Amino acid sequence: MKKSKMFTCFLFTLIIVFVCSISVSANVWVFGSSGTGNNPFTAKGFAIKTESGQVKWLYSKFSNGGYDANGDIIMQDGGTSYTGNDWGLKYISAAKSDGKSYDLFAMTNRNPKVYNYMFAYKKQSQKGKFTPISNFTSCLGAPIQTSVDLLEFPNGIDHELAIPINNFVFEPGTLYEFGFQQGMRANNGISLVLSGDSIGHYYGYLKYPFSPDEQALYDRKKYEEYQFISSYTPVAGTDYFNVNFVPMRFSVQTFADLSAWNTTAAEVQSFIDGMTQSNYDSGRWSKTNIDNLKAELSSMQNEADNVVKYQLKAEADQSIAQMINKITNDMNSAKTTDMTKLDAKLQAAKDFYDDAKNNVGTEVGNYLKESVDTLKQTIDTASAITNQSPQSDIDSAVKELDNAIINVKASQKTDKIVLNDYVNGITVTLNRGSVPDNVSLIVNRVDAADQRYRTYKDSIGENVKEIEIFSLLLYSGDKKIQPSKPMTVQFPVPDSMKSNDISAYLSGDDLKSGKVSSVRMESFVQVNSSTTGYFSLVSSGKAIVTSTADNSKTDDSSTEAVTKTASKDNVNVTKQTDLNTKKNSYEKEKLLDITAGAGNTTMSVTLKGENRPQEKIAVTVIPVSEVLKKGNPFWLLLSAAVLGIFGAVNGGVLIIRKIKKGVSLRR
Repeated sequence: MKKSKMFTCFLFTLIIVFVCSISVSANVWVFGSSGTGNNPFTAKGFAIKTESGQVKWLYSKFSNGGYDANGDIIMQDGGTSYTGNDWGLKYISAAKSDGKSYDLFAMTNRNPKVYNYMFAYKKQSQKGKFTPISNFTSCLGAPIQTSVDLLEFPNGIDHELAIPINNFVFEPGTLYEFGFQQGMRANNGISLVLSGDSIGHYYGYLKYPFSPDEQALYDRKKYEEYQFISSYTPVAGTDYFNVNFVPMRFSVQTFADLSAWNTTAAEVQSFIDGMTQSNYDSGRWSKTNIDNLKAELSSMQNEADNVVKYQLKAEADQSIAQMINKITNDMNSAKTTDMTKLDAKLQAAKDFYDDAKNNVGTEVGNYLKESVDTLKQTIDTASAITNQSPQSDIDSAVKELDNAIINVKASQKTDKIVLNDYVNGITVTLNRGSVPDNVSLIVNRVDAADQRYRTYKDSIGENVKEIEIFSLLLYSGDKKIQPSKPMTVQFPVPDSMKSNDISAYLSGDDLKSGKVSSVRMESFVQVNSSTTGYFSLVSSGKAIVTSTADNSKTDDSSTEAVTKTASKDNVNVTKQTDLNTKKNSYEKEKLLDITAGAGNTTMSVTLKGENRPQEKIAVTVIPVSEVLKKGNPFWLLLSAAVLGIFGAVNGGVLIIRKIKKGVSLRR
């Protein structure tokens, strides 16, 4: 009897150990290997067919093989990599010359079975918010193999698929961002949802069909934005891997609508062309002034073609209105010269020079002597101009004084690193040495539909009328880093909060926010922080009163008025810090670092089910050496058989014991 109990316990323990050793994720595909049916599904990016008929990648920080000698996309089986460098098309006209829409494509490696998990955003103002394009997925067509349509894709291969984005209409002066969601799934069942533990270890992608737990995980993650895995390393002694993620978005900006300016420019040109010698002889018009007007028109046209054209709609419309107003007024007053701007600029330049000449040297905060000397020479040249000089000379002197002042400011020696996110208008200033020199900034806006938004907002409390949340990350290469010394972060004040109080909050990945010290400026809120994370601007809706202090001693080319903001609870008096080191102010608009400022995080989009009607495409697979199915049905069947044997043996033992007991009683 004791032997029977010992045997039963031993067999039970053996089976428990055996069953527990079996992987519980039979439908997970692990990093490391490949083979038929075991190849991963990769989202590669977004492309557009241009006016010339060539298909080009949209702008991103990812390389997908580049272009051949004819300018056509090079197709690769896999091959997508994060480079941190600019790739692809940044700007394009809103429509082709015939008025028709462009053909867009979402490109993938492997045949997508479920492909309607994508998103698109747009914004038409530098200071504005990205808004989701709600009907984007309705534009998606059935995937096509690029090797089948060699007219469209001359270098097409079997394993690179293009998902057409049909009848997508671009608007002028608009920045668009496109991305993938984790719900996409390949024909072999591999999805873009990773399975792992609670501390960030992962061992592969979920594969359909899902177990109940995997289905629940897939449902939680399918609308979340897919992030590219730039590298992964195994965790010693486990099946898990540490994974490095990089946000993966593709963007393009349409040129602004210049039609209103072009109409006015044509009217001014017609006025200039209509001038005759008799007009000049009559004394009504000055030939010098007309020539200056002609030069000004040419300059403004150059501004329109090379600066305004690249602005978003709100800024472009404002620039065009200002240009139209100025050229119209100048046309009406072309018979006289105007020294007003030069006189004001000359006085400002002299005041600035008097301060700068006493701050020349090689220490931090000093100006470069050569730049200060150049400013003095520019002042002397401008001082020789009179109201008898051509208007073009007067206007040129104003610009030269502006440039000379800016160059002196730019020459000031600094020990800072300044990173700009031009999409959201955020500036981060770091102490040199506190981060590697190759540091880069990535900003993602968190929108109201994101679960993180609600969690973060709830952690603040009830007194929140409006909130803006941004995720700020610092990267060295593809590795996330933290500064070793505090950094300064400047956020633009949203238009909706300009008349209300603003507080700043910060949290880590746990989204438990805490209030941080901040300084309110007229256009910015400045925060000092020792770490990156989720920053937010929060308003309770209290009105403030703003007043402008005396700013007469500042030069009007770069600084804002000192602003006093007062609410019922606090009063701050602050000064705006000028961080602009560009020689020409319009460069800020042209150097749109679209991906570095990735915009807002994707929000959930309601889809009409995953199984959209689509054309049936043959399964095609090539080994990629990336993933391997984890688990094997054989072990599950074997464990079931062993359990059955255990039950039979244990039942037999009980029966024998009863028989022996009955025999004993009869004796």
